Amino acid sequence: MVILPTEKRIDWTRPPVVVFSLIILNLLVFVGFQSNDAAVYEETLRFYQDSTLPEREWPVYVDFRLRTDDLDEQELEDQRHNLVINMAFDPAFDRFVQDSMHYYVNESADGRWQQDRSELRAKVNQLSGQAYGLATHQFSVINLFSYQFLHGDWMHLIGNMVFLLICGFAVEASLGSKRFLLFYLLGGMGAGLFFQLVNVNNPQPIHLVGASGSISAVMAMYVTLFRLKRIEFFYWLFVFVGYFRAPALTLLPLYIAMELGQWLIAGSDNNVAYSAHIGGFISGFGLIFLAQRFSSHAIDDTYLDQAQDIDHERRTLDRVYRAIADYQFEQALRQLDPLLSKTDNPTPLYEIKLNLIAALGGQSKADFFIDCIERNIHFDRLDRALNDWWLTLTEPQQLSLSNDNLAKVALRLIDADQAKASEAILHQLLDHHFTQPVTAKLARRLAHFYDRQGVVSQKTKMNALAEQLMQSGIHDHRTQL
Repeated sequence: MVILPTEKRIDWTRPPVVVFSLIILNLLVFVGFQSNDAAVYEETLRFYQDSTLPEREWPVYVDFRLRTDDLDEQELEDQRHNLVINMAFDPAFDRFVQDSMHYYVNESADGRWQQDRSELRAKVNQLSGQAYGLATHQFSVINLFSYQFLHGDWMHLIGNMVFLLICGFAVEASLGSKRFLLFYLLGGMGAGLFFQLVNVNNPQPIHLVGASGSISAVMAMYVTLFRLKRIEFFYWLFVFVGYFRAPALTLLPLYIAMELGQWLIAGSDNNVAYSAHIGGFISGFGLIFLAQRFSSHAIDDTYLDQAQDIDHERRTLDRVYRAIADYQFEQALRQLDPLLSKTDNPTPLYEIKLNLIAALGGQSKADFFIDCIERNIHFDRLDRALNDWWLTLTEPQQLSLSNDNLAKVALRLIDADQAKASEAILHQLLDHHFTQPVTAKLARRLAHFYDRQGVVSQKTKMNALAEQLMQSGIHDHRTQL
C-alpha cells in the first residue's frame, strides 16, 4: 500500500533546488560511479573460479551452510555448481572462513589459502555497495553518509527519486534549502543508525544502500510540519486508487505500522530494509519537532498555511476511480466525459474511457470511436481497438457512417496495418463520389504503406489516383484500380 501527501504542488517562486540537485547527484552516482560494478563483479567471479579456492573451500562451505541453514549435504552437493557465486561473494562465509581457517588446513597450506582469500576479499570490496554501503558489522561515519547515494538497480533508484520529488519540494519550501539538505542527510544517518542498532546481533553481515531511509525521513517531516491540519493524501492499494483528507500527523503512526507489518511478514530473507524506513520516520519526526521547539524561525508557516487551489480534474478523477473500483462503469463514464473537453492533455483520459467502453460495449463503443476520430485522438491501444471494432461491424453498420468518418476510419486502419480494409473503404467512397481532400489523403497514405511493403504496382496506382483526386475531382476511378 502506498500513501503519499499531496497537499502542495510545486511553487516555482521558490523552486526545489536541493531536491533537483539530490536527484541529479543520485543519477550521476549510479550512472557514473556504480556503472563499474558489473565489470568488477565479473572480474571477481572469474578470479574465484580460476583459482583453487572453490575446490579448497567447498568442505568449509558445506560446514558453514549446515550450521546456518536447514539443509543436508546431498542438497548442497546437487547445487554445487551454482553455489560458487555464494562462496565468492557471501560476507558471512568470508567471516566464517577467517575465523575457522586454521581448523581445516595445516600451516604449510594456510598461507596460500589466506593469501588467495585476502585477494578475493580486496576485489569484492571494490564493489560500490561493499566499499561505501552501510555495513551492520562495522561503524563508519563516511559510509553512514555515502550509503544514501547508492542504489541496487534502476527500479530502486527511480522509485526513490519519484518519492523524493513528490514529498521533498514542500519540505524544502518550508525549511529553506540549506536546512532541508541538512535535515535530509541527518534523517538518512538516523535511518542508518537505527538499521545498525536493529541488526547489531545479526550474524549475517549486511550492506545497506539506497535513499529510502532519507526519503522516509522527508515523508515524516512533511506530515509533522502540518501537524494535525487536515491535508490531502493519495493512496494506492492494488487496483484501488484515490485521495482522502486526514490530520497530517496521524499518518506517521500508520507509516511506521505499515513498515513494521511488512517487516514481520517478509522476515529476514527480504532485501528491503524496513528497519531503515522506520528509523527514517522517527528521525524525520524528531528533527522537525526539535526545529519547532527551539527555533521559531526555522519553518515557513506562511507557506504551510497558503490555501492550495482545488484541482478539479484530480478530484473528478478520484470519483471516477472510486466508481470503477465499485464496478459502476456507467457512472464513471458520466463523470469522466466532462473532463475530456476541459483538459489540455486528453489522451490519458481517453485511455481510461477506452477501458470503460470495452466493459460496457453496445452503441457507446461506436460513439466513442467516432468521437476519437473527430477529435483526432491517437495512442497505440486505440488504433488496435478501433481495428478490432471495425472488423465486428456488419456491412450495413459500416455504411451507416458518414463518408467523412469512413475516410477517417480508413486512415486509422492503415496505422493498424490493415491496408486491405482501408482500401475497401476507399472503393466505397469512390462509388459514392466522395470528393473531399481526405480521400486524396487516404490514397496517398495507402501509396506510402505499399511503398514500405515493397508492393510497387499498388504504390504506383495509389499515387496516380491521389494525383487525379487532387487535380480533377472524382468521376469514376474505380475501374482504374
